[in-house]
Parts: sequence; structure tokens; C-alpha cells
Amino acid sequence: MNLKRCLCQVNNLASNVHDDMATLQGHGSLRVIVLDDYQNVALGNADWSLLYDKASIEVFNEAIDPENVASRLQKYDIICAMRERTKFPADILEKLPNLKLLITTGMNNRGIDVAFAKERGIIVSGTSSQGNSTMEHIWAIILATVRYIALEDKNIKENNPQWQTVVPFGLTGKTLGLLGVGGLGSRTAQIAKVFGMRVLGWSPHLTPERARKLASSLLHRKRSS
Repeated sequence: MNLKRCLCQVNNLASNVHDDMATLQGHGSLRVIVLDDYQNVALGNADWSLLYDKASIEVFNEAIDPENVASRLQKYDIICAMRERTKFPADILEKLPNLKLLITTGMNNRGIDVAFAKERGIIVSGTSSQGNSTMEHIWAIILATVRYIALEDKNIKENNPQWQTVVPFGLTGKTLGLLGVGGLGSRTAQIAKVFGMRVLGWSPHLTPERARKLASSLLHRKRSS
């Protein structure tokens, strides 16, 4: 689903939204289900009308009880999963005889047994996105923590006469420890250095040369036994 796509039928789609499920009846025989759309945004992020002559589309706004996943999804040909909210291990996939295509938001989903899906002839596809939401979230949490954003926001909303109750601290000179220095860890280290932080990194694949390149201190580079 492309978040930049502009929908011309948002009003029509919204009128079909119910508390737990929205159904869009198409003219085709393919049955498509979009799962775990808690925020009720899936229908507004793509032009689903392109599929109307090929498929009927349904949206589940509530989570499916894990014990009922197989029975609730047996009839669908295509499943659109929202991240790892609903898991698809082998014992679930083998109970979905009609499933031909399993799509997940993001390029990696550890909740899907991809190898078993391949054995069953089920295509598993991920969708990319712009930016790096995980990285942004990491630093949003770090900065909110050291500046006591949540606490002070609560004080203001509760009309606390002392608008600042805690003395925040800065990041310069502080140490950030990273367990894993792959793509995400490496980018986290780069931002930490911008704030003047000392970075300690550990990874079973971290070498002295790579540690120097990442401006990170080498703690251990041997795979744990």
C-alpha cells in the first residue's frame, strides 16, 4: 500500500466501514482480506477500486483470536497482513487451502514461515516504504526519556503550577550500548555520534575494522556458544 497514493473513492469506502469489518464487493472471484487494520486506514492508503472487477475485498479492523485464525481465513485467496500482528506459522498455513498470495507491510516479517509457504506454492511479498520509521522511533523514545517529555506533558495537562519538575540531562558524553550493529544498529550509532555520545557495540560479526568504521567500541566479536 503506497501512502502517497491519492484515493478518489474515500467517501464510498468509508461508508462501508463497520465496527469489526469493512466489505467491498467486487465483480471478480478472488477473495482478498486485509488484516488487523486497527486504525482503520488501509482503505484510504491505496486505490482498491483497481481490483473491483477481479476481487472482493474485506478488512478486519479487530484482531483474530489466534485459535480462530485458520477457520476465519480459510476462504481467502489473498491475505494482506499488517506487520506481525497475525502470525502465519506452518501449522496455520497448511490449513489455508485457497491461499495464493500473502502480503506483509515491511520487507521482513518473522511471523510468517516463508520456507513453508514456498513449499506450499504460496507467494510471500513485502512492501517497502520511504524513510526509516524504526530509527525515528528509537530516537523519539531516547530524547523523550532524557528530557522527561511524558512526565512534563502530564504535569502541564494536569495544571501543575510547577511546569518543570525535573532537571533533564543531555546526551553529550553519555554512553549508548548497542546489542547488534547491523544496518539499524549502525545508523543508530551514527546519530549517537552526532549528539556527542560514546557508543559501545556488540555483535557476533563485529570486527575491529568494522568497529572503527562505525566509530564504535569493540566489545566482542565472537559468536556466542
